[in-house]
Amino acid sequence: MNFRANTSLYGNHVLTVPSNGPALALPLYPYDNVNFQVTTYYSNICPAGAYQGYGAPKGNFALTMAMAELAEN
Repeated sequence: MNFRANTSLYGNHVLTVPSNGPALALPLYPYDNVNFQVTTYYSNICPAGAYQGYGAPKGNFALTMAMAELAEN
């Protein structure tokens, strides 16, 4: 899983929110080959923070949709 997060100008939650997405989503489907990379970047937007489950729902949704697409084939 490659998780990218825009942390705004200040990076208030630069480690916590982006790391929660993969860390809480990947254990839903246990398998041997697990790898995730978190990339954060700064931009000129309003300060970002923890919204909607502190990053976990977005990671869960992305992984579940990927598994559903794989199951169709």
